[in-house]
Parts: sequence; structure tokens; C-alpha cells
Amino acid sequence: MHEKHNIRQEVKKKRKQLGFFKKRILDAWISKSLQNFKSFKEAKTVLFYTSMPEEIDTLKLIKKFIHDKNIILPTVCHDTHSLKLYHLTHVSELHKGYQGILEIPHCTKDTHDHLKIDLCIIPGLAFDMEGNRIGYGKGFFDGLLKKIHAPKIALAYDFQIHEHIPYEEHDIKITHIITPTQIISI
Repeated sequence: MHEKHNIRQEVKKKRKQLGFFKKRILDAWISKSLQNFKSFKEAKTVLFYTSMPEEIDTLKLIKKFIHDKNIILPTVCHDTHSLKLYHLTHVSELHKGYQGILEIPHCTKDTHDHLKIDLCIIPGLAFDMEGNRIGYGKGFFDGLLKKIHAPKIALAYDFQIHEHIPYEEHDIKITHIITPTQIISI
């Protein structure tokens, strides 16, 4: 646990050190690689997450593909400490939710069937070449990903890739990592 905490702190510090313009350039490279990625091109229904300011900007991707793909977003359900999935039809549906993250408010729509997802874009702080990831420590995505059998892609800066990430039995592995300089298939 202590090692995960240290890795989280290290990555958060490095992300804060990225300048505004460098971050935009790196985000654009990652975005372009994702858009050219075969599994993404072929996917009709994509689970995204809405990024926080220091994360790779997924909102631009969501806005770009909202009319070409079925965009599914998670919303935190505090009662069950889990994520519920909703189909996004317009960005105006998004409102600040858990920790200021843009979400579709609860009960405004029917939930989406997790079995009908073709591809997942997954958040995280650190990743390794075995597909292990360190998230933010709440376990929301691990619970959700157990139910989804689609490819799981992490968007990351190169400094988020580590030689080894500590993992536990319940952790769900990702299948690909896209950075500004490489696409890693696991």
C-alpha cells in the first residue's frame, strides 16, 4: 500500500510540472494515436471517462466523436460505492459530480448495459507493461471493469509507465496503453 501511495504522489507531482502548452501538445499526440488505433476506429460504443484538468483531455475526444460513436460515461453512485453507466447524447447533459468530475446526473436516464461496450478508455495514475494500473485508490473502475469484456485502453504520459506496479488479486488489467511516443499492447 505504501508503494502505491508513493507512486501516486510521484505521478501527481510530475503531472503538475507539465506546462500548459506541453500538456496540450502531448494530449494531442495521444489523441491522434487513439483515433488511428484500429480497435477505436472499429468500436461503435466506447466507454470514456471525463478527465480532470491534470489528466489527458478526454472531453475533446468525447465532443469530437459524440455523433459518430455511442459514448458511455460512468457516474459515481455513492449508495453502492460503484459506477453506473449512461449513454451521453449531448455534452450539455454533463454536470459537476463526484470530486468535480463532469457526469450525467443520476436518474436522468436509463443505465447502459455494460455488455454492449466495444472499447473502454480507462483512467489511472500509473501503469506497467503487464497491464497493471494504479488508479486513485477508491476501486470504482476495478468494480466496473470486472463486468466488461471489451479491450481496456489507458491514455498516459510516458512518465506514468513504470517497470512494476504493485497489484492485488481484485485488480483488473488493461489491454493497451497509449502514450505520446508509443502504443503498448499487453
